[in-house]
Amino acid sequence: MKRWLPTSSLVLAFVLGACSLTPEMAAPEAAERLPGTFTQAEGDTARTALRWWRVFNDPTLEALVDTTLRRNLDLRTAAARVEEVQQLYRISRAPLLPSVNASVEGTRQSTPTNTGPTGEFSSNIPQFPDRFDVTTYSASLGLAYEIDFWGRVRSAKNAALHEYFATRADLHTARLGVLSETMATYFEIRELAAQLALTWQNVDLLAERV
Repeated sequence: MKRWLPTSSLVLAFVLGACSLTPEMAAPEAAERLPGTFTQAEGDTARTALRWWRVFNDPTLEALVDTTLRRNLDLRTAAARVEEVQQLYRISRAPLLPSVNASVEGTRQSTPTNTGPTGEFSSNIPQFPDRFDVTTYSASLGLAYEIDFWGRVRSAKNAALHEYFATRADLHTARLGVLSETMATYFEIRELAAQLALTWQNVDLLAERV
């Protein structure tokens, strides 16, 4: 009976490691079902889909949008936040992997022979060394693994992963907001410029009638 105790303890440890006290959350139902597959765009079509404002063939608009995407402070902040959350996710999942610790040390000790116990007879021995040089090297390697009995580490990892997805969505939302505001302002200016040109044409026509 005693021989089965270590085996039973090991099996129990692995079973408990697979358990988690975190309650399961039901995924919400989607309002509309998306298709199972999509046709991936290639070549110029894919590049146009990513930079769809180029379909207007307006160099001024393209330069304005590119400058805005590079220099907008809100987008820089959102991108930095995504990178921060990504690193936090990597930190949160690290305890699920085994950890390896390695260290190498070296020490060198030089002691004169005319002091201490050897000082009394060192002067009486011909060609006795003046100093004792001792060099010592040591190396160690350790492997550790923490069993996640109650699912604490896995729950923290999942929470960090969901936060990463949410932060990326916030970045895309901010990017769309910056694009829409920039393009709306640009087209409004173009519209006002066209209205101004028409107004000057009317002024010229009225001047000719006068």
